[in-house]
Amino acid sequence: YYSVNGEEGDYISFFDTNNADGISTQMQSLPSGQHDYNIRCIDEGGNLVEDTLSFNLDIDENAPVIARVYEEDSFLKIVTVRDSECSYSLNDCDFGFDEGTEMPYANTTTHVTDWNKDDTYYIKCRDEFRNEEADCSLIVRPTGNFF
Repeated sequence: YYSVNGEEGDYISFFDTNNADGISTQMQSLPSGQHDYNIRCIDEGGNLVEDTLSFNLDIDENAPVIARVYEEDSFLKIVTVRDSECSYSLNDCDFGFDEGTEMPYANTTTHVTDWNKDDTYYIKCRDEFRNEEADCSLIVRPTGNFF
């Protein structure tokens, strides 16, 4: 059972409980910040144990940041500051992430695709929590070398 205030009568049974492995789970939709839960467990023999679980929840809602973009060995390379996955469209930023062309490698910081100097790349990157920009993360428009 769990309770946010620890008062008798306010304990709620875990959704997933009484498992052979002794693990009980309960889905919670919590805001960022400090949280305290009073936990009460009773086994088949009637033995009771109580404890308090305290934790600070930090919710990451930021899309991954692109640190570098460059052309190398006929590939467009994107480097993000944390593990992510990226996809692109050659039309515009108005595409769903899953509708775009996937850029290998997912769950890494380096992403590549074939480089074509005649294309404009509209790129979206997202992290493991599916945080992504509403618009494009990056638009790459190739230009001629000015040197």
